[in-house]
Amino acid sequence: MRANGLARLRGGRCDDKPPDIAAHIDASAGRRGQGFWTSSSGPKLRASHMRPKTTSFFALLAVSAFTGHALAADIQAPRDIHLIWMGGNDCPPCVAWRATELPKLEQSEEFRLVRFSLVIKTVKSTIPSKIFLPAEVVPLKEKLDEASGGRSGSPKGALVVNGEVYDFFQGTRTAEEIMAMINAVRSGTRYPFKRCLKASSTSRKCEIAA
Repeated sequence: MRANGLARLRGGRCDDKPPDIAAHIDASAGRRGQGFWTSSSGPKLRASHMRPKTTSFFALLAVSAFTGHALAADIQAPRDIHLIWMGGNDCPPCVAWRATELPKLEQSEEFRLVRFSLVIKTVKSTIPSKIFLPAEVVPLKEKLDEASGGRSGSPKGALVVNGEVYDFFQGTRTAEEIMAMINAVRSGTRYPFKRCLKASSTSRKCEIAA
């Protein structure tokens, strides 16, 4: 039975810095605004000539630093990742996944960094009504309906990022594959699968790919 369950699990599904200027102002010039900046490595230069360039340099440096900080903050911005798994006891691959892959996932660091919801549904059911959904999944009901194409079948899964369906998939995925998915989203690196935003309503194919 165990070997049979694992066989069903593999791909299984049930259908339906600035420059250093060492300088000082030569007070002998007498009039304000006509002083000289004397560089440690060059001739005397009028302060009125040096000041605008120095000011412009520091302004450019400040803008560059701010822009770099903003970009870094955007790249490192935390993302709300929600993994939703759907299937029931009438689906052998679903039962096998919960018995073998889910425990591995629950012990991983990646799993602790995301939200996980298990939606119990029959093979013949589409996305269940709100009354049968976990509270945290209820606000996503319409988006899941759209992503599923209204088609039944189990198992189904959705990776939701910042409240939007990032990848909707059908069939089982191993704990290692799901961890890779989560790591890719968190780091902004290449996703391990072709992402699907909407499944076909008439077949197992993806109708709208990312």
